[in-house]
This record gives sequence, structure tokens and C-alpha cells, in this order.
Amino acid sequence: MIDGIADIELNQFGGKTKDEFTKAISDIQLKSPKGIILDLRYNGGGYLDGAVDITSEFVEKGKVVSVKKTESRGG
Repeated sequence: MIDGIADIELNQFGGKTKDEFTKAISDIQLKSPKGIILDLRYNGGGYLDGAVDITSEFVEKGKVVSVKKTESRGG
């Protein structure tokens, strides 16, 4: 925490991301932060489910993600 602001760096969306994020938030809440920064600057991606789980913590309702398939143009 810096000046009462918690900083969470999330470098990858993996199979344990939701559990690790939930634990981090629980630990942070014990310190009564003024705010939380979710730093995704060096996130290389990963599991879509993990990204949706984390995003769902911040978006109350509505679509979190949509996937659109396009046909490849072969030649």
C-alpha cells in the first residue's frame, strides 16, 4: 500500500487467478484502503475465464466479454 492505496499487479490470467485475487482483496480490505489500483500493464493474457472472473468483480451487470467468430479468408 502506498498512501492508503492498495496496488495489485496481475501479470497473467491463470487457473488460480480468481482464488489468488480473492485472497489479495480479503487481505487488502483488512487494511481499509482508500482505493485499489489493479495494474495490468505487463499482463501477457492467459485464460479467458480468469479475465472474466476478475472483470466481473468490477462490473455490476451486463456483458463482460463477447466472442465473435469470423470466417477466415483462404486463398
